[in-house]
Parts: sequence; C-alpha cells; structure tokens
Amino acid sequence: MSIKNLQSNRLIYRDVKRSDLELYIRLHTDHNVMQYVGPVWNKERAIEEFEKYFEPWLDLEDQWLSYIICDQQNMAVGLIGLKLQSSDDNRRELGFMILPEGQGFGYATEAASVMLDVAFNILGSHKVVAVCDNQNQASKNVLLKNMFVQEGLLREQFNYNGRWVDDAIFSILQHEYEA
Repeated sequence: MSIKNLQSNRLIYRDVKRSDLELYIRLHTDHNVMQYVGPVWNKERAIEEFEKYFEPWLDLEDQWLSYIICDQQNMAVGLIGLKLQSSDDNRRELGFMILPEGQGFGYATEAASVMLDVAFNILGSHKVVAVCDNQNQASKNVLLKNMFVQEGLLREQFNYNGRWVDDAIFSILQHEYEA
C-alpha cells in the first residue's frame, strides 16, 4: 500500500524508485546534509539502506512511508517520510532531508505540511513527533512553522565526531493540527 498523487503548491511527492539511488547516496554522504543528522555514510552503507525502500509498506512499526520531494521542474530535491513509532498509541515520526541546493526555499516546510495532512487526515494518527539536533535551527523552524511544540531536550544524547549532541524533541497532536 502507498498513498499516491501527493502534491502541494510548488512540490510533487512521489514514491522512491530505483533510479533515486544517486539522490539517496548524495543525501547520506553529503557532510552539509548529514551535519545535524549523524555520521556520514559511505556509499556501500547508503546502497544497503536504500534497498529497504523496496520492501512493501504495510504500516508496521519502525517502517517508513517515504517520498521523494520534487520541485516544479520535476527535479528531486530531497526525501521525506513518516515512520510508525507505536501502533498502540498511533504515534508517528516525521523525518526529512533536503539537498544543499534545495535548502532555503521553504521546501521542507511545505513538504512537512503535506506529511502532517497524510498523518492526521489519511492515516488517522494521534500524534506526530520529530527529533532534530538542537543546533539545527533550520529544522527547528520547519517544525515550528508547522505548529509543532518543543516538548523537551535530550541532553548529550549522542557523541558525533567528538561533540555531544543535544536532541530537541517536537510534537503535534491531532486536535492541535485541526484547530
């Protein structure tokens, strides 16, 4: 199962295809993209992880419903998705990555809005959470513009390249989204 024909004012969201491998490798091996995500992957790991996108999406816990974000010229600019964290609580996690040349145009904000519509109006989620490096102001702004509330801070959650990283935890509840 997949949710098809998603689009917004400036963007189109399509299923991940095998021809997106180079985009996936670029996203996960680019130091600018990964600086707030985690360790930069090598090409082999990116190829291995990419294969998971071709397993059937059954809306199972820890499984991502992912889309390639395309601009008006149908050029891929990033990846966005929702992961079911808890079926009992109907809680999902939002995640997104935008290529450096696509950053700063509001694409992540627009795409996150579409994913919230999917989460709440199609999948019937109760809550959507997002986690980002507390120093990633751009991602925090994307979440705040989409009515997320910062719930907390996980201090020194990860050690990344010798630097302790604090994770900011954000969420939005269904009734907040509908308000």
